[in-house]
Amino acid sequence: MSNKYRNNEPQDNDILDFTAIDKSDIDQKIAAKFFMAYFNSSPIGIYIIQNGRFKFANVQFQKLTGYSLEELQGITNPIKLIHPKDRNSVRENASQMLSGENSIPYQYRYIKKDGNFGWAKETVVSIQISKNSFILGSFININNQKDAEKEASDNQEYYQILFEHHRDAVLVFTPEGSCVKVNPAACQLLGYEPEELIRMSIFDLMPFGKAENTLFDKLLLQGNVFGEIKLITKDGSSIVAEINATELPDGNYLGTVRDVTERKRMAGEMARLERLNLIGEMAAGIGHEIRNPMTSVRGFLQMLTNKGDCSNYLKYFNIMIDELDRANNIITEFLSLAKNKPIELKVQSINDVVKALEPLIAVDSINCKMYYEIDLGDIGNIVLDEKQIRQLILNLVRNGLEAMEPGGTITIKTFIDGGEVVLMVKDNGCGINPQVLGKIGDPFVTTKENGTGLGLAVCYGVASRHSAKIEMETGPSGTTFFVRFRADV
Repeated sequence: MSNKYRNNEPQDNDILDFTAIDKSDIDQKIAAKFFMAYFNSSPIGIYIIQNGRFKFANVQFQKLTGYSLEELQGITNPIKLIHPKDRNSVRENASQMLSGENSIPYQYRYIKKDGNFGWAKETVVSIQISKNSFILGSFININNQKDAEKEASDNQEYYQILFEHHRDAVLVFTPEGSCVKVNPAACQLLGYEPEELIRMSIFDLMPFGKAENTLFDKLLLQGNVFGEIKLITKDGSSIVAEINATELPDGNYLGTVRDVTERKRMAGEMARLERLNLIGEMAAGIGHEIRNPMTSVRGFLQMLTNKGDCSNYLKYFNIMIDELDRANNIITEFLSLAKNKPIELKVQSINDVVKALEPLIAVDSINCKMYYEIDLGDIGNIVLDEKQIRQLILNLVRNGLEAMEPGGTITIKTFIDGGEVVLMVKDNGCGINPQVLGKIGDPFVTTKENGTGLGLAVCYGVASRHSAKIEMETGPSGTTFFVRFRADV
C-alpha cells in the first residue's frame, strides 16, 4: 500500500486528491471511483467546505447554483451565495446543527450565478479527518415546494378576504351545528357579536330549534344543500333567508346565508297587485253592464211601491230596493279597483283631508260606541287625489271600528319617517287571524260576516296609484296600518 495512505485513510491535504492513489492499489482506486460516481449522480447537491472555502461540489450543486467547480472554489466566502436577509438565520441554524443542538434541516434563499435566487433546504455535518476539519453539506432545491406554499398562502389570503368582505352572511359550523367561524356580514344580519355567535349553535337561530332540521339532515346526508329557512335575530325579529351550504375538507360545513325577506315581501306585493289588476280589468269590463239592468229593476220596484194594489207587498219591495242598493255599492267599490281609474293629483296635505273627514269619523265612532283620537304631525304637502285618499282613510277607519268591541279607540296619526309621509290608522282590537294574514288586501277576502272584502283591496289600489305602500302590524293588542307616501311625489 502506498505510504500516502495509512489505515485506508487519506492524508490531511489529499482528502480529495484521488489522482494521488497508488496505481497498484486497486481497492482504493475502485472506492474512489464509486465515491465520485455517487457524488456526481446524486440528485442532492453536495459540497465540502474547508477553512471557509469550497473544496468540492458535485454536479447537482453546480447545476443548482449555476457555478462550475472552479468558480465555486474561487469564491472566498460561501456566505455570499446566501440571500442577505437569510444569512443570520443560516449562520445560527448551521452552528446549532454542527454542534449537535439541532438536526432539523433549515431553509433559506440562495443566490444563483445569474443573480436570481432559489429556495434550498440544507443539512450540514462536521467531519474531522486527522487534524483537518471539513463541513459536508447536503443541499436540496425546494422551489416547487415554496411555490406551492406561496400559492396556498395566497389562496388562503384571498379566501380570507372573500370571507371577511362577502356581502352575504357566511358561517362555518360543525356536523353538530356549533358555529366555529362567522364573517362580519353574519354578525350584521343576525345582530350578534362574533364571540356570541361562536358560542351558539345554528339551531339557536331557528324558531323551532333542532326540530326544524330537515335541511340540516339533508346536508349531513348529501354534503351540500340549498333551501329557504327562517332565522331569529338577536332582537327577536324573524327573517326569511336562503342558505347554500356545503361540506369542507376538514369535515365542517360552510353555509352562505342571504336575507330574502324583502324580496319575498316584494314578490308577494307584486302578486297581490297583479290580482288587483286582474280584478280591476274584470270590474271595468262587467261592472257597468251589471249596474244598468239593476237600475231598471230598482226603478220598477219604486214605481210599484206607489201603487195601492201592491201595498201588501211594500215591505218586500223595500227589502229588495235595499239589497239592490247594497249590490250597487259593491259594484261601485268593485269599479274603483280598475287599473285605469282616473286620478286627479294636486299638491295638498293629508292633514287637511283628515280634518275634513273628522265629522264623519266622529259620527261613525259614536254609532259604534267607540272613541277616536287624531294626532296630526307637521308633514307638509304632497301630490295626491283627495277623493281617493278620503276613501282610503274611511275604509281603514271603518275596518278598525268594526274590529273592536264597544269602548275601543281608533287612532289616526300622521308623521314623517325616513323621508316618507306616513298615515297611521290603529285599532285596539284582537288582531287579524294568522290564517288570513297573507291574503289581506286581496279582493273578496274578509273576516266580517257581512263584509265584501273590497275595502282593503280598494285601499291597496289607491296606494298603488299614489306610488305609496301599505305596511301592517297586528297582534292580540290590535292592528296598525301604515300608509307610506313618498315625500317627493
